[in-house]
Parts: sequence; structure tokens; C-alpha cells
Amino acid sequence: MKRFAIFTALALAAAGYAVAQVYPQRPIMFIVPYTAGGSADVMTRIVQERLSVRLGQPVMVDNRPGATGNVGGAFVANAKPDGYTLLVQITGIGMFPHVLPSMPYDPIKGFAMVGTIAESPTIIAVNAASKLRSMADMVMAAKQKPGGLNIGTGGAGSPPHLVAEQMAKLNGFKVTHIAYRGAVPAVVDLLAGTLDAVSVSIGAIQPQLMSGHARAIVIASPNRSALRPDVQTTKEGGFASMNGGVRYFLGAPAATPRPIIDRLSRELDLVLQEPAIAAALAKAGFDIVRSTPEQAQAMIQEQFDMWGPIVKELKISFE
Repeated sequence: MKRFAIFTALALAAAGYAVAQVYPQRPIMFIVPYTAGGSADVMTRIVQERLSVRLGQPVMVDNRPGATGNVGGAFVANAKPDGYTLLVQITGIGMFPHVLPSMPYDPIKGFAMVGTIAESPTIIAVNAASKLRSMADMVMAAKQKPGGLNIGTGGAGSPPHLVAEQMAKLNGFKVTHIAYRGAVPAVVDLLAGTLDAVSVSIGAIQPQLMSGHARAIVIASPNRSALRPDVQTTKEGGFASMNGGVRYFLGAPAATPRPIIDRLSRELDLVLQEPAIAAALAKAGFDIVRSTPEQAQAMIQEQFDMWGPIVKELKISFE
């Protein structure tokens, strides 16, 4: 019996090694569950080419927006677990069960994590022509306007949405939330003057901030970001401190063989260590975040634990 157990273990190890050796044999599809040109899309395309080189197969991007990223998320969770259909998503999906109780997949157990990629703090920004220049201005304007300020986000239940709601709750003002199918159309409407402000990741509005078409009001972070060191935190502005960073991971369907996960994790980590990749991500508004698959999984669980009480207090639900 002991010999049989040893033989079985060796056979499984050999099979795993064989899988890792032959993978990949065809193009790999990265599902980005947000609109083309958005922060997740930009970030993915920065690492895409170098991953293609390292894996020896094309890495393609397929944008599948909708339902705050859950259209693409469900697609990958139900895909064949062979390493050829992967998901680029935020660790904030861990809190989705609190606001979407009847989801078509389990955002915590439905994926085998490959690792994290980068993060971008949530920022509140306005049109450059806006009279709002500080958090105090926002609070005053919101109290004078019926329904409060119109704030657009990339989706209902997304971390930037919850940041806007929590910020209003903690600081005694109202907001009317406008949900979009991604941050790009929200930013477009901001520049068109149809929104008072947006709550998005820095990566989603960095080009407009750099060009001067939009102005950052406050960053939802305990500390200033190296990406926008000129922008005050909520605490510095004399208001309740917040932490609303948007962190992205690469994941596969839950039953994907571990040797494939390990290969992808190793190659992703090596790509993220390349200076040119770090520079490109920083320019686009991202800080690199490297992790093991286990650490990435823990981050999703942390989001579930952190946002649960907040969602309950704010009484947010979409069903």
C-alpha cells in the first residue's frame, strides 16, 4: 500500500510536469470584463505583449463589459479549465456577494488565482471647468443641490462606487450615483459636463488629468499616491480617511491544473519585474503589485471581510 501511494504521487508529479512542459500550445485569451480603453484594458495591454513572448503563444484580449464586470467573470468561471481562457479582474469582486446575492458564479471560489498585477487608487475628479476645487467645495455644493452631486462610476457595486457612497455617508452629504458600463463612458460624460464628478481609479482618468481636461479633487487612500503626489487624501482635507484602491489580478477557472497556474504565475511575475513594464504602468496610473496565487486569493477574501459591514451600513443592494 505504501509503495502504491508513493508510485501514485510520483505519477501525479510527472503528469503535472508534463502539463507544464507542453502548455501553452495555442493562443491564450484574456477576458477583460470592462470597456475597451478603460483602466483594466490599458493595464492588460501593457503586459500582454511581453507575456506573449515569454509564453511563446499569442495572448489576446477580449473585452466583455457588463454588470460591473460580472458578464466576463461568469464567462471565465464557466470556461474550460485548461489555461486558455483567463480573467483580468479586480480583487474587489470579493465584496460582490454582499451587493449581488444571486450571482451566477462564486467570485471567491470560482477562480484559481494566478497572481496580482497592479493597483490604482480611487480618485474623485471633476471637469477642469468645474468650480469644485476641494473636498470642502464638494460637501458644500452637495448640500445645496437637491439629490446631491451626480457622481459617475464604472459600475454599480464597484469599489469606486462604494467609495463615493461611503465618502458621502461619513462626511454628511448626498450623492446621486450614475452607473456606467465601465469608467470610460463615465469620464466622457464628465468632460461633456453632464456629471458633477466621477469616482474612478487613477488609471481610468490619468490621460485627462495629465492633459488638463480634468482635475483631481481628492484621493481615497490613507496616504498620497506616488502616481499623483499633488492630490490630497480625504484625511488631509479634514474629512474621514478612506482606502479605496482598485487592485487587479489574473485568474483562471477554479479547476485549472496547478502546473498551469504555476507556469502563468512565474511568467507574470517575471514580466512585472521588467523596468520597461513598470515605467509603462506608472505612466498609465498604476503601481505594480506582485503576489503568489495564495496571496491573491487572500486579497479577495479580505475584500469580502472589509466591505461586508460597510455595504450593510449603507444598505446597498442591487437585487
